Amino acid sequence: MKKMICVLVAVVGSSAHAASLYVDTGGVCANLTPCYSTIQSAVNDAMPNDEIRVFPGVYQESVNLSGMGTSLPQPQEGNIGFVSVDANDALSVGTATVDGQAGPAFTHLGNVFNGGFSLVGFITQSTNDDAIDLDAIAGDIMLNHVTADNAPEDGIDVEVVAGGHDITILNTQANGNTKAGFNLDGLAGTTVTIDAVVASGNGDEGLRIDTNGSNIDMTVSINNTQVNNNGVVSGDSAGADISTSGAVDISHMEAKENPGEGLVVELATNTTIRHSLFEGNGIPTNFEGVYLVVGGAVQLSHLDVIDNAIAGVGIVATPENNDNTSIDISCSQFTNNDFGVILSNDLTDNTSVQINNNNWRDSATAALHAGLNATVDASNNWWNDASGPNHPSSMGTGEAISDQANDLLGQGGGSAGVVGFTPFATSPIDQLNVAADALFIDGFESGACAQWTE
Repeated sequence: MKKMICVLVAVVGSSAHAASLYVDTGGVCANLTPCYSTIQSAVNDAMPNDEIRVFPGVYQESVNLSGMGTSLPQPQEGNIGFVSVDANDALSVGTATVDGQAGPAFTHLGNVFNGGFSLVGFITQSTNDDAIDLDAIAGDIMLNHVTADNAPEDGIDVEVVAGGHDITILNTQANGNTKAGFNLDGLAGTTVTIDAVVASGNGDEGLRIDTNGSNIDMTVSINNTQVNNNGVVSGDSAGADISTSGAVDISHMEAKENPGEGLVVELATNTTIRHSLFEGNGIPTNFEGVYLVVGGAVQLSHLDVIDNAIAGVGIVATPENNDNTSIDISCSQFTNNDFGVILSNDLTDNTSVQINNNNWRDSATAALHAGLNATVDASNNWWNDASGPNHPSSMGTGEAISDQANDLLGQGGGSAGVVGFTPFATSPIDQLNVAADALFIDGFESGACAQWTE
């Protein structure tokens, strides 16, 4: 699998820290002052934009942001940062552990916290709660090189309650938690950036990004992220579940062996997914590798979609926005799914659907099903045989196509659209050779797909 790029950031937003406070279980702090023996005591003395530098050790405490500045004559809330350092006060990942035995390792509950929060390099734990639980933060949240594993609730649960702020998660993992790995909430104008994140083996979603149940415009960008083996067979939790009416851009994602969907995107006005792998999802619960409820443009390219249950990709439209939907699926490989792609009946007849330059192999029922109103341009695909696809209008013996002339989804009554599949490729679309465990398809060698290569 491709190596993740690690970037260390130790400030909140663009504001430099005002002062440094030091914490050391032994009270030494490399002779730096002010020196505290607990993180909470440093928080209680902190001013806005202060940075708390924590020396190696295990800190058995639940650090509460509500205590910020409470030891001072005039307490103020504001941006606060925490950095794990080595014995020489140099940034050091994984040397400081915060074990919130009576709650989360880091927490804020109740009234709005009027500032941002930054956490770099920590291991966080809890025996009875989320590892990190930050509610009502009116500022940017940034986590970098943080571990939040095996909590009895969520690994990381954070909420931004003021528009125009960011949630940024870098080089961070949340694995084996009883509920979600990551639970990220925001308001309109929030930008969520996920890069080099691992969320695997959690009891609920690996990665959940939502807007408290409302149709709110957040911008979501996810890169180089793994969401594998999340959820339980009795539920339908996805590897990643994103709900926003804003734009969603996903690249280099790996979603494997989630009993629910590998990826769900709901309500987004623009959805781009590229260079990603979706494998073995929805088994045995009959869910899709990728499930999209779309309200605008969809662009899928350079995907490897393998061994998923009911469909590799399922696409439905939101009732409010389906007149503005366009769908483009290209330069991807669909192998051993029940259906490769299912387009639902709620797409309108003016939806533009382009499905071109893909490889289809070993679909159990059909490579492609066109919903009731869909007219699909599916030319220039490889249907797993030089004779073309298996369809009543074709003499081909390759992958089956399901539409109103050949309804393999079993809806009956002509409840399907029309697929135009000629001309078709007489040999597989050329791809670069990549290792079997590659996180994503690196690209296609030439022709129409070359423009998509990164």
